[in-house]
Amino acid sequence: MGRKDVSPAELLERATANGYEQGAHQEEDSKRDNTKYVKKTLRDQEIALRRYEKWVVAVEKKEQDTGEALSGDDTAVDASYTMKARSI
Repeated sequence: MGRKDVSPAELLERATANGYEQGAHQEEDSKRDNTKYVKKTLRDQEIALRRYEKWVVAVEKKEQDTGEALSGDDTAVDASYTMKARSI
């Protein structure tokens, strides 16, 4: 069973009901060099990046072996974008 589409007005109403205040942390968020990284989060992000890189390499190898780009999804676009990003 899929989720029901929620309108932006409903989302705003729900957020307000849950205590959301727009701009409440703007001053704190605008300070420079106020970053606190949790080591576990950094490690998890690094693991996800490495998995993605392995996936891209596997997709590129499969494309080279078959001689055609994988179709029906953004696989080829993601792979080419990643290769361009690596060269920067």
